[in-house]
Amino acid sequence: MSFDPVAKIFHAMPREDRRYPLLGTAVLVVAVLFAAMAVLGHGFLPPDDALRHAAQAVCKKPWHEILVLAKPMLFDFHAGWTWLLHRLADAGLSAEDLVCFSYVFFFLAVLLPPVFLARRSEAWGIAVIVAVTLGLLSPVRLMLGRPFLSQVSVMLMMGFLFDTFKRKEFPKTAGAVLFAAMTLSLWFRCGWLLFIIPLGCLLVAGEWRVFWRMTLIWGVACLVAATLCRDWSGFFIHSTTGLLGSVGRDLPSWALVSELVPATPPFLALLPILFFLAIRFFLKDKLLHRLRDPLLILTLAGWVLMLQSSRFWGDFGLPALMVWMTKEFSDLLDRIPGLRGDGKGRFVLCSVVGGIVFLLISTDVNGRWGRGNYQLHADYTNEDIQDLFPDEGGIFYNTDMTFFYQTFFHNPDGHWKYNLGMEAALMPDDNRQIYHNLILYNKDTRLYQGYIDKMTSKDRLVILGAGQPGIPELEWNLLQTGIWSGRLPREAPSR
Repeated sequence: MSFDPVAKIFHAMPREDRRYPLLGTAVLVVAVLFAAMAVLGHGFLPPDDALRHAAQAVCKKPWHEILVLAKPMLFDFHAGWTWLLHRLADAGLSAEDLVCFSYVFFFLAVLLPPVFLARRSEAWGIAVIVAVTLGLLSPVRLMLGRPFLSQVSVMLMMGFLFDTFKRKEFPKTAGAVLFAAMTLSLWFRCGWLLFIIPLGCLLVAGEWRVFWRMTLIWGVACLVAATLCRDWSGFFIHSTTGLLGSVGRDLPSWALVSELVPATPPFLALLPILFFLAIRFFLKDKLLHRLRDPLLILTLAGWVLMLQSSRFWGDFGLPALMVWMTKEFSDLLDRIPGLRGDGKGRFVLCSVVGGIVFLLISTDVNGRWGRGNYQLHADYTNEDIQDLFPDEGGIFYNTDMTFFYQTFFHNPDGHWKYNLGMEAALMPDDNRQIYHNLILYNKDTRLYQGYIDKMTSKDRLVILGAGQPGIPELEWNLLQTGIWSGRLPREAPSR
């Protein structure tokens, strides 16, 4: 009989079988929780979107009052997450509190559910260890605090619930769990179109029953999430055009944001696949049946599509591979004497695995958790440099997204706008063209003339670099180490 992961959570095991498996699961849960607390202890702050989500929740301004936009944003792609952060900000949480909440919340949303959904909890821990050790899974990516991680969480849940959905009777409890998770994911981040990829892999694998059931849940979840967003056209139309617009087709691939650039698929990802297929071959298992596994198909699809965008691997291929490895490790552990049952050996293994998971995630390797505290930013509360910020109603003509994230986060109530925010696609056409030319030609100082021609006395041009920019048309001052602020020359006082 196939394993039901939901029954593992909602129905008690026989008393004689309960103690060691539950203790092992508890050890893994504690390891993940302690890893999150250890990262908090390092004072880690993510580098990008989590900062601007928190700052916007604190200042309560619409984006057209924060950024210079081509047109007002017609739809909030993260409506549910925005709503939650605003409620927490109303409760008194600061921007930094909101960021810490964000990355701990999504970190746990990715790593904890598989501990309960996997047939053997320790197998999930081993899969995490393998993925991190091979360089496939970045702990920093899990701590970005961004809503896309809710989608990764749902991908993992779909993989672990796959066997349950194959049963003749519709799994009501599993269906309700998946529906709730998928609805929240779509409300937190409107990526409804992306679920076509895993559902398509179910079709390729010939798993029609699972396909129709999960498609039904996905369809209803989309309708509920669109209702929660209070904007059906925005949910289904604007989100799709926004997704396509963020790709930036008028830029070469190397000029896109890092998560959208095409990349070489990681060949190390093939090692665990070849390893387990070799074991199945020596055990005289049916390899053709294994190769038709939708998880393996999704893994290979994400691996190949990485040549188009690295997000396909990180959001689809890697989660599928980790679920597939977890199931293979579970079967392998069942064949090892002393580990196949529910005795002390299994508890010892869970303890060892939990300890390794904790160390792999919590250790500040190469300053990954502490280095973020030293990101360059400027603080408007410093009266000595306030004149280097735009005057009220002015614009920071910045060409670096990091400057926007850091400065907006540390100055959420600033009375100015930013030329470049989280997406170049949101900029007015002329501003975006200037920005694209700067990217294409390695920020040739002559190309800043387009922004200088737009500037008024209220505005400031920001350039990052060690030395003063060679643009004599502006007065330059050091806003912060490595950040230069330029303004139009002040009028000479009359004699």
